[in-house]
Amino acid sequence: MKFHKFTEPDLHLFYSNTVKKEQSYLQKYDVLSNDDKIFLDNFLSHINYRWDVRDYGRVRAVLDFHEWVNKFEIKPERIAYTDQDDPELKLINFKNSSSIHYNGSNGDLHNIEYEDEFDFFLFNQTIEHLYNPFLCIYNIYKSLKPDGYVFTSVPTINIPHTTPIHYNGFNPMGLAMLFKSCGFNVLEIGQWGNYEYISKLFSNHQWPSYSSLSENGIKNEERNVAQCWILAKK
Repeated sequence: MKFHKFTEPDLHLFYSNTVKKEQSYLQKYDVLSNDDKIFLDNFLSHINYRWDVRDYGRVRAVLDFHEWVNKFEIKPERIAYTDQDDPELKLINFKNSSSIHYNGSNGDLHNIEYEDEFDFFLFNQTIEHLYNPFLCIYNIYKSLKPDGYVFTSVPTINIPHTTPIHYNGFNPMGLAMLFKSCGFNVLEIGQWGNYEYISKLFSNHQWPSYSSLSENGIKNEERNVAQCWILAKK
């Protein structure tokens, strides 16, 4: 493996241009509109993904994913995915797919040896369970065809789960640099979190849902990141 090296000015410029979020982004879903709720109902409830009672950070990632797929007009021929229950899988049109199972202990992402196979690689809530995330992201890079896409979400801060196979968390800049270091072009970085969500997360040791949060609890506080996600391109 050969990783890219960056100067400090490079990092500051990359942060400003790609990672740093505008207030318009942070405030975009401070109040879910009726259209937002209809979208979530129509696209998620029919696959038994009750968005209003699931981890709300995941819901915010789904909203960005839907927007980004349309923005970049992503229509892959063949995709790879790690979890058939990921709601994002139902929000992208594809012709063929391969399941690459990873349950946090069998190490598949550390060992996959695909070369230029996929147009899109989808995996979520997994990086925190990788003992060598750089190796895994590099393997995913190799598995993609030129111009292939990858999307993932990861907790920045989280309660321990599936221990001992739980190693880390990533803030938005850390997630972006993980992929950039492995050769990817980072197209989009998303983030969400707030103090109420984080407080309830550790008070109850459960992932707070939309229905359990106040109006303030769904707001996006820039410095209280709980989860982040990325769309990148080979």
